[in-house]
Amino acid sequence: MREMFKAEGFEHQYRVVEPLMHGHAPESWPKVLRAAKVFLPSDGPDALKTIRRALYEADPLAQEEVSSWGVWEAARQGLGSIDDTLLGWTISHCVEVERAAGEAEKLIGRGDFHGAAASIRRSDILGSYMSERMAEDLAGARSDADSLRSRVAALFEFQVSQVARVEVRLRVERAPLNVGGFLPLLVLAKNGRCRPGGEFLRWLQRRRGLPTIKSVLDHSAAQSKAGFGPVNEATLKRWSSGASFPTKEKLKALVRALATTPSSEEPDANELEAAWYQFWAARRFNLVLTLAEQIVDRDQAVPESRRLLYLMDTDSIDEWSRRRYAWWLAYWAERAVPA
Repeated sequence: MREMFKAEGFEHQYRVVEPLMHGHAPESWPKVLRAAKVFLPSDGPDALKTIRRALYEADPLAQEEVSSWGVWEAARQGLGSIDDTLLGWTISHCVEVERAAGEAEKLIGRGDFHGAAASIRRSDILGSYMSERMAEDLAGARSDADSLRSRVAALFEFQVSQVARVEVRLRVERAPLNVGGFLPLLVLAKNGRCRPGGEFLRWLQRRRGLPTIKSVLDHSAAQSKAGFGPVNEATLKRWSSGASFPTKEKLKALVRALATTPSSEEPDANELEAAWYQFWAARRFNLVLTLAEQIVDRDQAVPESRRLLYLMDTDSIDEWSRRRYAWWLAYWAERAVPA
């Protein structure tokens, strides 16, 4: 990152603010303010203008606005116009929850876990992500570490909920793409496990009419000047079986090859966009399943009433993911397109 700022002529300013990026106190706060001013042009985006007024003009209204921003709110303000994008949809959802969680976060910071649980129960927004079992566990916590499982369980609910929220929005705002639903990414294999990466590959195959791994290899090779596709057979088989999750770099090259036909030199933009939404959902599901399983594996020494599976009211993370995703789909569909 230092080299990036150096290339733009801001190496000195970067050295001044760098300690803050690592959680350390700066050598001089006045120096920080002077350095930061370079990154806050008076003719920049509205959010940066607001920060500039708060820091350098002592504008009370600007100071009040900036002080009310959480991490996600600040990110959204800094990213500019992203409203009609996947990033905009997901960050707006994060901001909604961040605002609702302000009181609970303060109470947790003070070690008042009982009060935090009560605050969450009172919230129409937060109560949807934290079940009664989770809230009871949080209320009985005596330390941050003690409260971790209930908070993580609620976070997993939020992550799955967000994918459902995006699907509902896609149905309305990206209908011509015919992206399809995301629940098939959570279909259970014979061993009872979900394989989002493998199911995404099968979605690609169905989308392009390629029923076998060999047909995928042949089609991608036909679009390559090198005479072979961007992904080999062994890699595709690992993806298909769920042994490994597709890497973004290799998958991007494969999707471009599959979205290109002999009569066109460039891939179909709509196909690329539809594939990106499916990949995003598959990657999110894979992350949740992987992290949850890691916690479950470590839960053997934990009393049953405090284990993640108990808090999530399930015997299997895979079963939970399908059941909760279907529930969240219905939840968001009833509320039409999220704001």
